Amino acid sequence: MYSYPNLIPERPPVVRRAAEILAGYRFEAIYGAWWDAVIRADGEEIVQRSAKRYLDFVSS
Repeated sequence: MYSYPNLIPERPPVVRRAAEILAGYRFEAIYGAWWDAVIRADGEEIVQRSAKRYLDFVSS
């Protein structure tokens, strides 16, 4: 998100670049901005899948 308070999503080029950068790293957990927003396994796969889903959505 570009702005969580305003619920403004990030621009597609930024999401694409972030996915490219993170593709070089191996990780399991992702800790979100809220207490119950924790992904404990498959973090790298979930990030890539989420970026792809978002980019597919905005390009259709």
